[in-house]
Amino acid sequence: MLKEIRAFLRRIGANALILPHNDSYFNDQLRPEDERLAYVTGFTGSAGVAIITPRQAVLFVDGRYTEQAKKQTKFKVLQVPRQATVSDWLMRFLRPNYIVAYDPWQVSVAQLDKWAELFTKRGARLMPTASNPIDKFWLTRPVPTPIKVYDYPVQFSGKTTTQKLALRRRFFKQNDIDAFVLTNADTVSWLLNKRSDAVMFNPVYLDRLLIYPKGKPVSFNEKTLTDLKGKVVGIDVYETPVKIKQMLIEAGASLHYVRNPFALAQSIKNNIEVTGMQTAAILDSIAVCRHLAWLQGQVKDHNEYDICAHLEQLRRQNPAYVCNSFADISAVGKNAALPHYQASSTVHTKLSKAPIYLLDTGGQYLYGTTDMTRTVATGEVSALMKRRYTQVLKGHIALAQASFPAGISGANLDVLARQFLWAEGLDFDHGTGHGIGCFLNVHEAPPSISPYAREALQENMIISNEPGFYAAGKFGIRIENMMRVVRDKSKKGRFLKFETLTFVPFCDELIERELLTQEEQEWIAAYYIQILRAVYSKVERETQLWLTQQMKRWIKVEKVISTC
Repeated sequence: MLKEIRAFLRRIGANALILPHNDSYFNDQLRPEDERLAYVTGFTGSAGVAIITPRQAVLFVDGRYTEQAKKQTKFKVLQVPRQATVSDWLMRFLRPNYIVAYDPWQVSVAQLDKWAELFTKRGARLMPTASNPIDKFWLTRPVPTPIKVYDYPVQFSGKTTTQKLALRRRFFKQNDIDAFVLTNADTVSWLLNKRSDAVMFNPVYLDRLLIYPKGKPVSFNEKTLTDLKGKVVGIDVYETPVKIKQMLIEAGASLHYVRNPFALAQSIKNNIEVTGMQTAAILDSIAVCRHLAWLQGQVKDHNEYDICAHLEQLRRQNPAYVCNSFADISAVGKNAALPHYQASSTVHTKLSKAPIYLLDTGGQYLYGTTDMTRTVATGEVSALMKRRYTQVLKGHIALAQASFPAGISGANLDVLARQFLWAEGLDFDHGTGHGIGCFLNVHEAPPSISPYAREALQENMIISNEPGFYAAGKFGIRIENMMRVVRDKSKKGRFLKFETLTFVPFCDELIERELLTQEEQEWIAAYYIQILRAVYSKVERETQLWLTQQMKRWIKVEKVISTC
């Protein structure tokens, strides 16, 4: 493939090709025919950028994927931002008159503008390709499959499209524009109350919309594009492909840069969505509790890959379950040190090969989307494993207990989850939390908890709490719950806090109780009472016994059960 790409570069007179992981909608998950980066590099992660030159082939990934990428590709792997960013590398590579090709469907307007500044400084230029060059050489490229589109009823969505469109009144009043192009398929799905099976794990409806101050939205296409001549059109530069900008300019429209007016509203769940997400979280917690209880006696007989079939079977017993919200991260021992490790039918490890097992999993229910992680002992664990697990747990509790003023972003809270690792010179290379959609993308912007989070957390946002620790080549630990942002009524003024939605106990064999403060122990006890009330009566005896085993050090289980 590199030979063909380099021949292509010679034909068009270019010095390099930039190949991001993106499809034309910038989806988190891609359809098989859009996995161009994986085809060229061998790297199967969900984020990355490759640059191919006549002599070099470089792959940029973040800390979640560094070790995985090194194993999967022959490209030179650089970790962003520790080793270099794409911009850093380009600054060193570019020379006067250099030309770098890119597919305008795969690059956002904001990203191109950022790169363009570098190119101007170096006297180089960017060249959009007429089509994606990889498609010409990808002889085994999967054929697109038919897409089933369906309505998402108001009984689950909580609001009609008309009610959601009311948000545009203020938006158009504040911005002097005639129309707005909505290119985020996740937001389009939310706005229109439509879903589809187009993308695995994410029931997103693939469409782009033209939204006017009044009237129904219409699909953005060649036909509706002609109506925009002489009009001022708003686009979100972070969500809009360069190709859409080109099409608008060629159609005679003037452009105005604005932010997606619906994204924030989408992340702030309405009352029906909140209830649905709570229901989905309980249903999934029940399935995971049943699975982990069963797992105790199955360690010797199963591997990372086939063990997940049992959880899938349990989930499918509920008629509201549709599919997983992402591919299960099922990892033993050193594999768990890869935050986004993927076992397969051909590449996997037996659960009995190491004493620690990590399961990061989630489901798509008609009620909502779930995401959780538990790390459990499958053998005799070391003192170091217990210490690291407990430090991660302490960070998880610190964030779960947080009370903070309204207007605070996730960047202000991120340190809470890292502080106990930082105290020993340790850290983890991923965000602490991400927004979660309602029967949509399990990774939903804009809310997040990370050093780079900018959006203020608001009531009824649903977000994950997932600190971790990863000892390369040895073991990995992550603990993840879903949380809802709620009003903290115990404080004067406008303060917020978190309400935990996931109800699965932690691994008692991995907790070093002596490292926990009295307050942390009391939090665990209160959490376990919540779990019993949410789950205990809904599971069979085997799972009830497992729950008792995990909780007996922390609460008087029988006493709690008697009051449920």
